Amino acid sequence: MPYSSPVLPPGEQLKQTIPLTLTMPQPHPSLPPRPEFIPFIVANLCVSSPWDGLDYMTYPARHGWLVHHQDKQCHILCPPGFCNGGLEHSAVYEFDVADGPALPMLSRVDGSPVTSTSKATFLQAWLFFGTLHEVSGLCGLSIDVNAEFLTDGGRTVSTAALNGLAGRWFASLDRANVGNKAFMQRIFAIFRHLALLLNEEVVRHSDLEWAPVFTYTPEEARVFLSIEILLRTIGLHLLLHCYSPGFICDEDEGWDKRMITQNVQWMGRRMEGTKVLDDYADTQLEDRVWCPSEMLLLGEEGFFASLLDRPRIRDHSDCGDIRANATSFAFPPTI
Repeated sequence: MPYSSPVLPPGEQLKQTIPLTLTMPQPHPSLPPRPEFIPFIVANLCVSSPWDGLDYMTYPARHGWLVHHQDKQCHILCPPGFCNGGLEHSAVYEFDVADGPALPMLSRVDGSPVTSTSKATFLQAWLFFGTLHEVSGLCGLSIDVNAEFLTDGGRTVSTAALNGLAGRWFASLDRANVGNKAFMQRIFAIFRHLALLLNEEVVRHSDLEWAPVFTYTPEEARVFLSIEILLRTIGLHLLLHCYSPGFICDEDEGWDKRMITQNVQWMGRRMEGTKVLDDYADTQLEDRVWCPSEMLLLGEEGFFASLLDRPRIRDHSDCGDIRANATSFAFPPTI
């Protein structure tokens, strides 16, 4: 059955010129808009080797890098690196030690080793700053990336300006590109490109045993998370196309929410640096006296929770992963 977005009356269609957001509305119009993502600060690792402003896809070759894995979308709903068309889900970014050495995701032209720092630095320049320039240019948005994202004299990067960026891209589009599937495919190709290169490289020893290829510092892992938030911002932009008035898509074209979300949330997907961020968040939350049962419920949102200030109200030393003893209240006896 064809998918189509709701057809809005003319008055509502005019609102498409206003920057849009897909977040829940605030309970009162006087409150500022809800952020799409909780902002955070990361180190600017690529100060000495920044994005050069030239062609996006040939950036690695210009800077002495080789990319050994390319996105091959074999079926409509297959995420980058996986094929869901058969019975097996084979990941192109993994290799079994029993099979011997395999091509890594990246290597250097001069044969020098790829370290966690060099990989995080290279991908920050290409996939964060380069992608911001590329997608903004395609959408017709004039943006000063350095002014909007660099902080502390250029030593750090803030993700705050990613909030609302999907709507700004959408509002800057030539009207002919709104809901235009050929244009959407160009953005979607960048979207999948980021998702592929953010996948965690692992060595799999067995079906149940694996280990990451790289061990990152918390600062390096935060860089990957900032790219992940940019990836999801591009996904929100694509959803705005799908929800634009009059958008129609046949089932075999695949342009709907499922096609987009399945490229960032498929089973078993792990971003580079995930374990480091999880361990970092657990340490931060424990230092701030979060209850172990609360930490377990946070799941992958632990890092964002670690950014929040929280008063030290209770002693959770006797709490476990399931029972929060510190939240039990002792009421005075009643007569």
